[in-house]
Amino acid sequence: MNHPGDLNIANFTYYLPADRIASQPASDRASSKLLVWKQGEIADCIFSDLDAQLPNNTTLVFNNTKVVKARLHFQKSTGALIEVFCLEPEKGITVEQSFSERQSTNWIC
Repeated sequence: MNHPGDLNIANFTYYLPADRIASQPASDRASSKLLVWKQGEIADCIFSDLDAQLPNNTTLVFNNTKVVKARLHFQKSTGALIEVFCLEPEKGITVEQSFSERQSTNWIC
């Protein structure tokens, strides 16, 4: 039995045709579509109307992290596939510094 707040991957698994996925951002970002779920109802809105959808005293947290293509794929001689996911450079250096290294660099994986 699921309890409120339980996450179940089946709730997020659905067919989404490729032609329904934006490959580029809208030229006018404020006119991007916004899907709103409120009290069991779903509505189509646009991003510039976000403030009208949020309750008073809402806190917004912005994530300005960058996505780095940091998955390394290998295949062993046995045929086994290995994926190494590089999380961040060691020693507190930035991703940019690590990528510009001419020798070696260590990552937390």
